[in-house]
Parts: sequence; C-alpha cells; structure tokens
Amino acid sequence: GWDARLEALAPARPRRYLARLMTGVVLSQRVTFSAVHRLDGEGARDHYRMLHGHSFEVDAGVRGSADDHVGWVVDLASLREDLEAAVAPLSGAVLNDVPGLPRATLEHLCAFVAGRLKASHPGLAFVEVARPSLGQRCRIAF
Repeated sequence: GWDARLEALAPARPRRYLARLMTGVVLSQRVTFSAVHRLDGEGARDHYRMLHGHSFEVDAGVRGSADDHVGWVVDLASLREDLEAAVAPLSGAVLNDVPGLPRATLEHLCAFVAGRLKASHPGLAFVEVARPSLGQRCRIAF
C-alpha cells in the first residue's frame, strides 16, 4: 500500500517522518474549457481588440494533510465537480460579458475561479489558468 511505498522511499526514517511528509501534500485537478474574448483599453494591440477564442486549462490545487480515514487530502472527484462548476459560466461564453469577471485576462480568470473555489476548499493552494497553445499561464498561489 501507500505506507509501504513511502517507507521504501525513506526506509531509514522513523514513522513520524512519514507522517510529517504527508502534511505538505498538494493534490490538483485540471479541467478545460473554450471561450472567446476581446481586450479593450489603452495599450491593447489591435489584433487583441478583435473577438477571438482560446482553449483554456484550469488547475486547482488543495494543500493539506492526508486524513486517517481514507488517506487523502481531498476527494478529487469533489474537487473536479467544484472546479467544473467554477468554470461553467466561462465555458463557451464571451468572457467580456460574464458577470463578476471585470476583465477577460488570465489574471482575472484566475481570481474569478479562485473566488468560486475558496469557500468550499479552505486548503486551496493555487489556481492556474493556461492557454497551452500559446504557452501562456497565470498562477495565483495562496
């Protein structure tokens, strides 16, 4: 099991070392969505001002200690459901028209998703939004 694999990684370490090791665990879940947007305002290049679309990846990580009952930090199925619900208003949308999203930038997308996850996941360690086809990403760490 899991304990045996951990002990194999650190066979000379006492069991309390393994317990401490399990307190710094961050589990993450990724979901994807596509949406369109345009960037307005001073400093936006002309081609950004046109309506255009992207495929996005959103990762959320939860930090905590593995519990004694199941042995996990967070139920990943629950995290996935909550993450999907957090990005649902963004999926297939014109991001500029989404209530509660002040600007359609990676920074604001991160803050939007984090705001929708923080209450249900107090151990939220980070939210990252990426446009992988462009090699761009933004991460907010807590």
